Amino acid sequence: MKNQQRARDEQYLRKHRYNERIQLKTGTFLHCYCPKCASNLIVDNMVKLVARTQGSSGILELSPYLNVFEHHSTINIQPDSELNDVTCPHCNQSIVHPEARCEACGSRTAEISIAAVHIRVPFLICMREGCHWHGISPDDEKLLIQDSSDEW
Repeated sequence: MKNQQRARDEQYLRKHRYNERIQLKTGTFLHCYCPKCASNLIVDNMVKLVARTQGSSGILELSPYLNVFEHHSTINIQPDSELNDVTCPHCNQSIVHPEARCEACGSRTAEISIAAVHIRVPFLICMREGCHWHGISPDDEKLLIQDSSDEW
């Protein structure tokens, strides 16, 4: 997938001379969308998803602000446990990434689409309770610089 651009990303990743790179600072509000149906995932200023653990499912709410790791859940998620699945509340499709792993702990990741300014890119989040890793693909890093980046 490195050299392939997904069709759903095409409209958001066109290069313009004004937006070759964008810097994302901690606390930046990220507009969040389902990567499958493109529905808005923000409800009451939180990213709302459906989480499944062994034998139960419920609502998982995540902060939409970059590097703010506040979250709430209607189910009990044990410390250091990995969710079995994360789905979109609109289309009910799984958003678990088929290949990407957390670079901090090795757990599976879930993908949402984020938009900050005028660019929408896939954003990976770790599915393990308590792990704060998140990331974007190396190709998308060419478009965005996080404020924790070593590049500046």
